[in-house]
Amino acid sequence: MTRFLNPVLLGKHDRPAPDYGIFPSLVRFPAKLTADDYRLAAHGSNEDPIPKPLTAHVHVPARLGHEVNGAARYLSYLKHEIALQGSLFDVDRCIEQLVLTGNGAGCLGDDQLAGLMTELRRHFGLKRSRDRDFSLRTGPNRLSPQRLADLIALGFNRFNIDIRDAGAAAIERLVEIQAASRQAYLHPPTLELALRLPGRTPAGFSALLERLVCLRPELLPCLAM
Repeated sequence: MTRFLNPVLLGKHDRPAPDYGIFPSLVRFPAKLTADDYRLAAHGSNEDPIPKPLTAHVHVPARLGHEVNGAARYLSYLKHEIALQGSLFDVDRCIEQLVLTGNGAGCLGDDQLAGLMTELRRHFGLKRSRDRDFSLRTGPNRLSPQRLADLIALGFNRFNIDIRDAGAAAIERLVEIQAASRQAYLHPPTLELALRLPGRTPAGFSALLERLVCLRPELLPCLAM
C-alpha cells in the first residue's frame, strides 16, 4: 500500500456523495420543486439590487459518439434548452463560469463548440475578462498545443483532462499541454482519473498516480465512474 492509498482516507470517503461537478448539488433542491417554483426563483433573482452573475453546467453524454448524428441531434435540443433558460434571466446577467463536461464533451468538434458558444452568448452573454472560468473536459489525445490555441479563441481558459493511462506518449502530451497553458496564462489543467476501468489494480493505479504527481497538477480528482 503506497502513500496514495491511505486506508484511513479510503474509509472516510468510502460512501455515496453528491456529484462534485454539479453546484449546487442536487441534494440542495427541494424534493417537490416544480417548474413554476424554478421560474419564480429565476425571475425573483433578477430583482436583486445587484443581480448575481450566472454559472452554466453543460453535460454531454458519452453515448452520443456511438450514435449516427447523435451529437448534432443533442446539440439541437441543447440550443432549444439554452433559449428557454435564457428567457428567464435579464440580458445583463452574463455567464462568468461555464462547465462543459461529460464523457462526450471531448468528442465535439471545434465547429460544434463554436456553435454552442454562439448560442450561449446570444441568450446570456459570456464574460470576456480574464477572471472568467470557462472549462472543457477532454482527453489528452484531443488537446494538442495548436488545438489549445483554437479553444482559447472560443473562450475556454481551463481544461479538465480525462486520463485513462499515463504511458510515455501520454505523459509527453501532458507536458506539452502544461507548457502551452502556462504560456497562455491559463488556469493549470486539472487531471481527472477514472477509478473503475477494466484491468485497473491498486498497484497499477498507484504507479499511475506516481507518474502524474510528478507533473505537479493543481488538481487531481479521482472519479468513481
